[in-house]
Amino acid sequence: MNLFFRSKISVFLVFLVFTPKVFASSANEIIDQAIQKSKDSDNLSQVIYFVEQSVSSVTEDSDVRALYTFLGQLNEQVGLFKEACNWYAKAAGIPGVPTKEALTSEQLVLAAIRSALSGGDYETAESYLTSIRGSKNQETFAFVRLYTAWAYLSRAETQDDLLEPIALLKSYATMPQMKIVQPAVYLTLWYVTGEASWKSKLLTEFPKAPETAVTSGKAEILPSPFWFFLPQAETYDLGQTLEEAQSEVEEKTVVASTDTTETTQGKHKIICQQLGFFRNKENASRLMERVRQAGFLPELKEEVRASGTTYFVVIVPEDDSGNTGLKLKTAGFECYPVFAE
Repeated sequence: MNLFFRSKISVFLVFLVFTPKVFASSANEIIDQAIQKSKDSDNLSQVIYFVEQSVSSVTEDSDVRALYTFLGQLNEQVGLFKEACNWYAKAAGIPGVPTKEALTSEQLVLAAIRSALSGGDYETAESYLTSIRGSKNQETFAFVRLYTAWAYLSRAETQDDLLEPIALLKSYATMPQMKIVQPAVYLTLWYVTGEASWKSKLLTEFPKAPETAVTSGKAEILPSPFWFFLPQAETYDLGQTLEEAQSEVEEKTVVASTDTTETTQGKHKIICQQLGFFRNKENASRLMERVRQAGFLPELKEEVRASGTTYFVVIVPEDDSGNTGLKLKTAGFECYPVFAE
């Protein structure tokens, strides 16, 4: 899961089944139990809770590192990006294991950066980027360049702010050493600039890549704050939010539903469904009106980041049925759950 995309037919169980067993034996036992629990219950939060509680039962550093990595993957899969970032970072801080298949510390730091960016936390992402910017590994360095450009995009608020990251990405698109991340570079340029040539490059050079599937509507961008915050150049409507852009795709495709059943496991209890982050209050108000007309009771919250920027967050509180997320998706609204602190 190097990027922020998902297939419309993907399911959590498939993700677990095809996760390589690169962990030490006792960690494998816990992971096997987690997989079985995921088969017996659709409540993914309970699976995460089980793995968290099981960490204390292992003593080998390799097992702890493996379970921290697994927790990072689980939390990232369900959209808990802050938690995923923390688990990946903790895993990276434990001495590596000798198995060749295990993620290196640099790869774990990259996963933490990816999760931070997914959550819109470019400040944390930039701090971790600093720690591996001097990497001699060409693959790592390619991702460092890509994520640096994404961090610049996360900061952008005006057309002028887009000039530097777009220029960077266009230069990366021609570099042979950036080949491993070129699909992501092309997709980002297509999304931000609206230029059809980048979609064409994806179709021609990477016909089977998930990024290409996004441009054709066969896959969708995960509803992460990174894409909600991302402004677009004048070839698109700069005021258009991710939710508004996705609605055009949703008219042609069926959005897979996700079980967002409320849990009672303390901090894993879903308290609301989040539909969008906006810098512009008017955009948030327009979304709220659409949600209200669909029969829901949306609320508007303000978040002030450390940078001083105020964001407007549209949420719908979870009701007693625990199926608010499913109801919203059925009504055509992309959302993801917010858990109790």
